[in-house]
Amino acid sequence: MSDIVGSDPDVSLQEAPSGRAYKVFDPESDGYFEKIGDQLNAERPLRDETKPPHIGPPQPTNANQSWVYHEDEQDYLKHSGTVTERIELLGPQLESEVRALYGDDVYLVLKGRGHETYGLGVQGEKDRGYEIEKGPGGYYYSIPSLRGDLLRKLSGKTLIGNPHPSLTRRY
Repeated sequence: MSDIVGSDPDVSLQEAPSGRAYKVFDPESDGYFEKIGDQLNAERPLRDETKPPHIGPPQPTNANQSWVYHEDEQDYLKHSGTVTERIELLGPQLESEVRALYGDDVYLVLKGRGHETYGLGVQGEKDRGYEIEKGPGGYYYSIPSLRGDLLRKLSGKTLIGNPHPSLTRRY
């Protein structure tokens, strides 16, 4: 992958193997990590054109995207996920740094902090017992929070969802 400098000296682009040029993702911006998002969408496309009811949260799909109704547009738009577990898409060196620091229970945040739905993603991660932290490469990662870890232990589950042996033994 090569860096390409556009006509504006302040804009840096990355060229994907497909030949498409992507703006370098700035995790502090209002952008989205399009290069990784496009890879995820290609691997798990949203094939179902059936739109969910207007009310309520987006319906879960096996795709990287879901349909979300926008009242102001009076229409559905495809929304991509906020995080991905696919840390390897950052490349082997950065993946190694991330795994060494956080282990395997880590997610890359794909939306910049200025993205209009970043706060919803942060709340969703908090609701499932994770917190957002800036880490290797200057990117943000979702990792188990101490509070979330405690709740999982109290519910009899470890980080991978199996009962913790100390909570299932009978004395």
